[in-house]
Amino acid sequence: MNIKKALVAAVAAATLAIAPTAVFAAGVDSTQGVESNQGTNQGVDSNQGVNSNQGVNSNQGVNSDGYLNDGVKSASIDLGNGWYVVVIAHGGSIEEPKATAEQASNAKFDNGFVAAAPKSVVVTPTEANGAKSATLVYSTKGNAPAAAKVFAQHEDNTNDVYAGNVNAAKKTVTVEAKKLSTFTLAVSNGAGAGANANANTSETSPQTGVAFAGLADFFARLF
Repeated sequence: MNIKKALVAAVAAATLAIAPTAVFAAGVDSTQGVESNQGTNQGVDSNQGVNSNQGVNSNQGVNSDGYLNDGVKSASIDLGNGWYVVVIAHGGSIEEPKATAEQASNAKFDNGFVAAAPKSVVVTPTEANGAKSATLVYSTKGNAPAAAKVFAQHEDNTNDVYAGNVNAAKKTVTVEAKKLSTFTLAVSNGAGAGANANANTSETSPQTGVAFAGLADFFARLF
């Protein structure tokens, strides 16, 4: 009986010694579960997630430095009253343009001109390699104005008034600014002196083609 018990005990011990190995082989396999070709190739992949071709790109509005480089068009800025503006820097980079409730200090609305929108736009050059000039393209959801001009208050406390190039078909007003500033757009629908962007400023009558000086001399001789 003691020999039989000893044999049973020996067989049981041998079975227990073999069982964990079998379980390990059948359970967690080195080729299953977390595999060397899985895990790191999934989740955050070098071709997925944040890609060098996605997100904030140097070819999009705000570049990787947080600025607009030379020739890069800004996002459309809402000035209110159906007017928007985009800015394109020249000769360097600018900070992202912003709308402001403050008007240029030299803004003056007369002769049929009124403020196009309740807000102006501020364009600021970067400290390093700052732009020297910019193109501003205003657009409207309403009717294009008969004429437009932009008042500019520069950072050096000088002022300018830029004539706006109105494109009635595209409903845009384009301005070439020689300095970066606070820009306030004024528009006219045709009423008042100087309201027409194509007003005649020569010394010749648009109807007859005769010089105004010649007409004055003619009437002087007549009377």
